[in-house]
Amino acid sequence: MLLLLLLFTLITTIISSDIESSQTQTGIFQIPFGAHQGVDVRAGYSAGISEDVVADMLYYRVSLIRELNSLNSKKSSSSSVDIGSRPALYYIDVYLGTPKQKFRVDIDTGSSTLAVPSISCSNCEKHCDSPFNHENSTTWVGYSCSSSQCCSSSSCANSCAPSPYNSMCGFTTRYADGSGISGVWGNDKVSLTSSLTVTLNFGVFTKTLGSSQFMPYDVSGIIGIADKSLNVNSRGSSSPTLIDALYSQLGVPQIFSMCFGSDGGIWTLGGADSTHATSSFSYTTAVMSAGYWGVSVSSMSIGGKSLTLSSYIKSMAVIDSGTTLMLVDSSIYSQITSYLTSNCGSACDSLASMLSGYCVSVSSSELSSLPTIVVTFQGDVKITLPPSAYIRNGLCSGYESYYIFGIGDGGSANIFGITFMQPYTWVFDKQNQKIGASPMQNCNIKASTGSCANGAYRSSGFFGTGSGSSNVIDSLMSNQDIVKVVLGAFAGLFLLNFVKSAFCKSKRSDRSVESNPEIVVRQKARRPLNPKFTR
Repeated sequence: MLLLLLLFTLITTIISSDIESSQTQTGIFQIPFGAHQGVDVRAGYSAGISEDVVADMLYYRVSLIRELNSLNSKKSSSSSVDIGSRPALYYIDVYLGTPKQKFRVDIDTGSSTLAVPSISCSNCEKHCDSPFNHENSTTWVGYSCSSSQCCSSSSCANSCAPSPYNSMCGFTTRYADGSGISGVWGNDKVSLTSSLTVTLNFGVFTKTLGSSQFMPYDVSGIIGIADKSLNVNSRGSSSPTLIDALYSQLGVPQIFSMCFGSDGGIWTLGGADSTHATSSFSYTTAVMSAGYWGVSVSSMSIGGKSLTLSSYIKSMAVIDSGTTLMLVDSSIYSQITSYLTSNCGSACDSLASMLSGYCVSVSSSELSSLPTIVVTFQGDVKITLPPSAYIRNGLCSGYESYYIFGIGDGGSANIFGITFMQPYTWVFDKQNQKIGASPMQNCNIKASTGSCANGAYRSSGFFGTGSGSSNVIDSLMSNQDIVKVVLGAFAGLFLLNFVKSAFCKSKRSDRSVESNPEIVVRQKARRPLNPKFTR
């Protein structure tokens, strides 16, 4: 009893020293990213993109899967030089409902909907976190499909959710890679930290659409932070996004910053993140007529040679944190690859292999012999991409030191993903309709996001109990709190072992310690996926 009292006192003392470290100054908060290694093409198109552009994006994804499915057996035999990994997908932890249920979600400037899997999802892949059970949340508000929150027209026939929730408001969101989700549209509490909790309409999907996996194992859902015009239910009724809700409910300015390192990054809410920028930000007017964080490109060059711009890229290129590669329209892609093959220095053989779909080992001298790409936005905002940015490693499963070409043919679409964004720190200013950039510094931050809450989850049916552990938590703690509690627990266990060794008379059991299968699952989740484009 005395030992338990000492342990309780130790942990309580540690927890009581809580400091809200995510708030850097009044109204500005910083959220760490986790990073997943895989390849993603993610842009929602519930509104604003023409059908020919969507068709080109879908074709791009299909051809890319066909190309990269064979990468395990297609690799160059040239020498290997590891120049560091570049994760492809960045996620944060969010907490939904009361009591809180934790989810890792892909943070996506190319869409606008927060969506997580339902415990009733009929065809969802297994994920790191347990699915959302809205019946366990005392603050969940479900809308009927005939309610004014769901349907404002006289005919509401197409506003209902899929089975088994046919009387509830539904939603369907499709993405540029051909994947999609469909399910229930409702309202509940959403927490980022203990200081940032809002109520928000979001989707709980009961079905995934398309032939591809919606999210990799270690990421359960998605949080879109583009314009609310893309955040719609099945009847096309739009709802505020998380950024809107933080402003209207908590007064957090509608400005956020993002930087991306090799192991994680930082999402700054409420202001520009000058800490991870080398200079003041240069701004261009945001092109948001279609609901996306878009820019107008005024010029492009490679190796100092100007490229002829298409009308597509002049009108809008989407800045999309949910896409891995830099997708450019076919005209731009052809000019870039044509120049590279004629001006490839000592990397000609390696480049040819990458353009043919191979994972290739590239030496530092080969990499430095390739030309630099410069993209200029309206307002003379220049983004410089050295070859180390567009020749990407860390994406070939089992061959993390091997490289692929980080620029893809997007057909009619121009979607500038992590390949384009990673060398810079970005500011998205909704209040003033502008996007800023500055060369990134010191953003190689390994985020201490929560571990998988339920790696061994197995569903037992609609609202049944899974055999894995639950991801429902009673209170939200910061990452520092979690570390403190873990350290306190270890200290308590050490003390327990010491007291046991010193005073206990019984003999220790000879039985060996059994391995924890959940830990094994978590370790596997950190490995890169097989080299195929899942989005």
